[in-house]
Amino acid sequence: MNLGILSRREANLLILRGLPRCTLAAVGIVPVLLLALTAHSQTLPTRSEPWTVTERGPHHRVHERIEVLDLGGGRVERIPHRYVELASGLHYWEDKQWKASKAEFTLL
Repeated sequence: MNLGILSRREANLLILRGLPRCTLAAVGIVPVLLLALTAHSQTLPTRSEPWTVTERGPHHRVHERIEVLDLGGGRVERIPHRYVELASGLHYWEDKQWKASKAEFTLL
């Protein structure tokens, strides 16, 4: 065998000879799992609403969106997604509402 030019099959065999059997089994299972996950994700069409801010406080902001899953036969399922953004001094109180703070400084 010429080591300067290896076919893809020869290179793969050289690489695989050094791996333990459990690694080889895992390498064989991963593509099957990815294929199964891809096939499952393609069976249910979804649409998502845009993220909206639903709650504000001095140091937090709550973002939410609804994912609509089409189950077929006219059935839909609405799945809420939510996360909380935390930061010190994120908002300030003015005119009876929380307003977004700006990270800027004025030099005197």
